[in-house]
Amino acid sequence: YPCGVCQRSYVTLSSLRRHANVHSWRRRYPCRYCDKVFALAEYRTKHEVWHTGERRYQCLLCWEACATYYSLKAHQRAAHG
Repeated sequence: YPCGVCQRSYVTLSSLRRHANVHSWRRRYPCRYCDKVFALAEYRTKHEVWHTGERRYQCLLCWEACATYYSLKAHQRAAHG
């Protein structure tokens, strides 16, 4: 499902609809560490992790912690099969 405004693509229609809010809402969630401003607080939170280095996703099989859910899943596939 491609966005008609910015051409980003989404796997589900619900994801596209959620993304569409970015184009219609006023951007009002500024990053605490840089000049970027986000339409959704969730997007700001995910962005700020890169500034802080926070690793919120803990592997249940070892002590590895990752900044994103996707990096945790990649770790689990590589390290634990």
